Amino acid sequence: MPKLSRFSNKIARQVGAVRPKAVPAKIIRHAAMFHGDIPTTHRSSGIGEILNPPSSRAPTNFVVHEDWAEKPVARREISGVVYTPDGLAFQGRAVDLDLSTSRYMSVGQLLKRQALWNLETVNEGTIVAAEHPNTYGDWISEHMKSLALAGKIREPLLLPARFANRAYVGEGLTRLRIAWKIVDRPVLIRSATALLKRRPINLWTANEVQAYRARLGIASMQPQPRSLIYLSRSGVVSEQRQADRMYPSAEIARIVERAGGRVVLTGRTTSNEFRSLAAEAETVIADHGAAVFNLLEWNTRHVVEIAANNWWSSCFVFLSASLGADSHGVIAADQHPGDQLEAVIGKHLGRIGDYQAHRD
Repeated sequence: MPKLSRFSNKIARQVGAVRPKAVPAKIIRHAAMFHGDIPTTHRSSGIGEILNPPSSRAPTNFVVHEDWAEKPVARREISGVVYTPDGLAFQGRAVDLDLSTSRYMSVGQLLKRQALWNLETVNEGTIVAAEHPNTYGDWISEHMKSLALAGKIREPLLLPARFANRAYVGEGLTRLRIAWKIVDRPVLIRSATALLKRRPINLWTANEVQAYRARLGIASMQPQPRSLIYLSRSGVVSEQRQADRMYPSAEIARIVERAGGRVVLTGRTTSNEFRSLAAEAETVIADHGAAVFNLLEWNTRHVVEIAANNWWSSCFVFLSASLGADSHGVIAADQHPGDQLEAVIGKHLGRIGDYQAHRD
């Protein structure tokens, strides 16, 4: 087991910084499901704490703060809100970031970028407040999740133009059977419902997973025994232009193919194609990235996550736990150069089953 004590306090502080009152009395412990590395430099999505085992013989525990996510999706009814193509919500001349699809914007930038005259007017509609409007993962965790759990909303859903032109957005709303309108110039909504931001972000509980799957009609297909796929980010550029994340994708692809697995290039795979992989996804090896949220469509038993030291979030560890996965491993690829990588991946697969039998 890795030694995690030096990360625990930092992550706990970040959780508290999100909303100090969010520290709950109730927690859920997911024991004995984790094995692997923690990247030296990492990001926390504010979704929980990684703690040392309570004794030297106990397994590492992942502690999920459950209280926040178990609450219903909070709504606010608003009269006369102006919503912009960037997803900013104005009341009067003041922006309300609690209602916006953003969290960092200065007044000077707002005045330069937004023209709040010549408004289009709609009588009613719904807006989704979120921290991030950047990637497929943001769309699933902060938009689709809120909409799926909210039940019936006041239509249409008003979508910022900066986000609405992505294929997965329209596809997701079609699956939810929600009518939407693209906001390509500032619009005055006379009577609006705002689905408020959910914190900590990127936290999924088991109950939420079940409700999400039920709303989208996701079938409970069991994967074939010893099936293995690798979700490779080879050739992918982050939608939010983060620092480059370098994964040894070509080497991992060769390892997976020798083990009888299938390599899936996430940047060239459509949402429908991801869903069709359910029968092949008993074990998933994946470069850390938004495509890992496709676990919501599958009944994966084992996850091996490939991390990079310059970018990692623990969100998928907790997602695996809430999905009922048997194990989740993390490999910090930077720490295992050259020939070491195959041995480390083999060690992880050895915990799961006999994938050696598939070798040529």
